[in-house]
Amino acid sequence: NGYDTEDIPEYLGDSTSSSGTFGLRYRTACIASDGRMYAGNLKYNGESHPSKMVFSEVGRPGVLPVDFEHTIEIAGSGSPIVHLEVAGDTLFQFRNDSVLVLNTSTDSVVVENIYYHFGGIADAHQVCSIPNGVAFANNLGIFVYTRGEFKNIISEKMGDQLSSYMSALPSIGYHSLTKDLVYLKSVGTSGDEASSTGLKYNFKT
Repeated sequence: NGYDTEDIPEYLGDSTSSSGTFGLRYRTACIASDGRMYAGNLKYNGESHPSKMVFSEVGRPGVLPVDFEHTIEIAGSGSPIVHLEVAGDTLFQFRNDSVLVLNTSTDSVVVENIYYHFGGIADAHQVCSIPNGVAFANNLGIFVYTRGEFKNIISEKMGDQLSSYMSALPSIGYHSLTKDLVYLKSVGTSGDEASSTGLKYNFKT
């Protein structure tokens, strides 16, 4: 990585998700605008830390420290971290039961908000990047984060029909050319009824 060898013992020699005996295993990771790598849902020395997140030094995204000064665990948020996503200076920590919004623009990572009433996710394919924000979907709706807040974009439009389209494990994606947010009720095999049931939301209209 181009670092002095005397620095390496303080850090994990292998910080990949398929690391060896001395490496750190993690479920999800991303690189934020501050130049740090963030990794969540950790396992180190055979011990699992599903609700913890670790981050690298600025400019050292390939080397993750093992000291607890670089580990973040939010009090009262013990649900496992499923996925990390970035939009500008904002880091989104998606969990099984909630979404945490963190600010990475300063030296200290600041928790700006914790959303419980929108629920969480079970898999990374329930989240996608959109211009200036993120979107995610679960059995409660399709949520878009822009201008500092989450909004359920289909709850009012669908009304009583909402529950028939929603599921606990949907898939969501964004098409940059058409500006469409595409939602599939389920990730299944080709021709499966649930996998072919979906919605499309256009950001131009």
